Amino acid sequence: MRTAKDRVTQLHSDYVASREVYEKWRRKRRKGLIRRLVAFFVLFGLVTAAMVNVLQSQYARLHEMNDQKAEVEKRLSDVKDEQKALRREIQLLHNDDYLGKLIRRDYYMSKNGEIIFASPGSDQH
Repeated sequence: MRTAKDRVTQLHSDYVASREVYEKWRRKRRKGLIRRLVAFFVLFGLVTAAMVNVLQSQYARLHEMNDQKAEVEKRLSDVKDEQKALRREIQLLHNDDYLGKLIRRDYYMSKNGEIIFASPGSDQH
């Protein structure tokens, strides 16, 4: 039995031939367009992934450097406080009264005619 497609006869004219060539050219062009678009989007995806990776690594490095900066600033503050205390100590050591008091307290030295009593329970060191 013949199908409906077999019953229709094909026209063999220049118009049909040119239309077939045009449709073939259009399919080929569409296939090329799809390939170019796929290649473009794959390339775009790779570039985007690389940029995200770079941004992520830069963010991690920035975070690490901020932590390091905070630690260094804390150390700087501690060193400045220590320096301030040492400068105060130097100023006090230039004072003869303070120096005499310090020597008597730490080294149990006395002035002429002075007697030092050290009680066993008190540690003034």
